Amino acid sequence: MFILSPLGKAPLGFTTKWGREMGYIIPCVNFYLAFLINLCGFCHLRENFMAYSIVTNICEGIADCVPACPVACILPGEGKNTKGTDWFWIDFDTCIDCGICLQICPVAGAILPEERPDLQSTP
Repeated sequence: MFILSPLGKAPLGFTTKWGREMGYIIPCVNFYLAFLINLCGFCHLRENFMAYSIVTNICEGIADCVPACPVACILPGEGKNTKGTDWFWIDFDTCIDCGICLQICPVAGAILPEERPDLQSTP
């Protein structure tokens, strides 16, 4: 089912990636799966999850990933990185490995699909 969005902006859990030209918004399946796995009580399924990492010195502080994260695990870092820009970091304990941040980040190589505490600074 498609929902017409007059403003072209999608609410949380929806994406305009495929329907932007027509002004439609489409439910983002990753959001719902991530939400259900996080709240379903099947914690044993999370053993295979591995959090994503934001490479501190590549992040440009654009922050498209922050509102897209369904569990609010992306937090602002303190000060500036070596590029002189703001930066963000992912809380490994909160991340549910949904991959939305990786899909939405416009900076190539800023987010890695694995836990890399050596590349991600934390306050």
